[in-house]
Amino acid sequence: MKRAVLLVLLLSCLGWQNASAIDCQEFSITPSGTRCEILLIVPWVAFGGPYEYVLKAQNIKTKLTPSGYIEVFWDVRDLKGKVNVPVYITDNRVGNLVPMGAIAAAAYPLMPGESAEVHFWYTGAGDSNGENYQPTPDTVVLGSMRLVISAFDPAHLRNLVPAQTTLIQKDAEGRNIGQAVQQAKRAAPIWTGPLSETYDKGTNWKTALASSAAISNPFNVPVIIDVTLYDEKGGFVAVNHVQVLANGTTPIIFAHAFGDRMFPGGRDFIGTVKFQQSAIEPVVNPAIPGFNAVGFQMAGTSWGSLEFSPVTVQ
Repeated sequence: MKRAVLLVLLLSCLGWQNASAIDCQEFSITPSGTRCEILLIVPWVAFGGPYEYVLKAQNIKTKLTPSGYIEVFWDVRDLKGKVNVPVYITDNRVGNLVPMGAIAAAAYPLMPGESAEVHFWYTGAGDSNGENYQPTPDTVVLGSMRLVISAFDPAHLRNLVPAQTTLIQKDAEGRNIGQAVQQAKRAAPIWTGPLSETYDKGTNWKTALASSAAISNPFNVPVIIDVTLYDEKGGFVAVNHVQVLANGTTPIIFAHAFGDRMFPGGRDFIGTVKFQQSAIEPVVNPAIPGFNAVGFQMAGTSWGSLEFSPVTVQ
């Protein structure tokens, strides 16, 4: 079947519900008009080659509020915003982590208390007709993940334990050499967090800090993001303007992006970073209500997550 491996795997078979009966309140309405939904983004995805990627989603509440059926849909977009990236996965919903072949997306129905765990292993390549896909385990896919969680009752979307992903890097012997956890979050107009970077990484390489980030744009128009550094006293240090394609993701290695501007006087950088839609654009695009950012930090030869927090504008 033409492009069969790119067909969306839909596991839910619930029936249609009258759209006029739905009041989604603070949530969006699905394009079909039958359910309420929330869009969440995981800004950085990497699988294939030395990387393994794991998504964990659950229908569990952080507060004792009404629970009910939800559906968790995911798809992967590459750095340039291309959708329908074929992924060879295994999950815990069809047998015991049984290989499911290459798919482009999936939707998991979850009743209260249920969970889904999906392992993303590698992508594949097909012929010129989009057929006969074969796995390409050494190909590394980089990008972002979109999660759409939907329910017939908006109360069932409130206070859900956030879905999260784990990025694992292995060495040639198959041993874990790095791991980072990201939570799926809503887009926000501003992201900020602490940041540290060692200036002279050669002298104390075993303890040197090196930081990076990924900026993800979940919307259908490109955006320019100001990435601004502030010192420990809140003083301005430097700014870079970073373009992110529609539905795309742009990675940043801070020391490379800012160069010596990050280290006035040759000092280590200790301060904060802020990500915000750029003022150099003629008009702040209302079609971009927000974006997502996540950080990573290497300390010597090990690395892990660097958390940035969303800032909402009242």
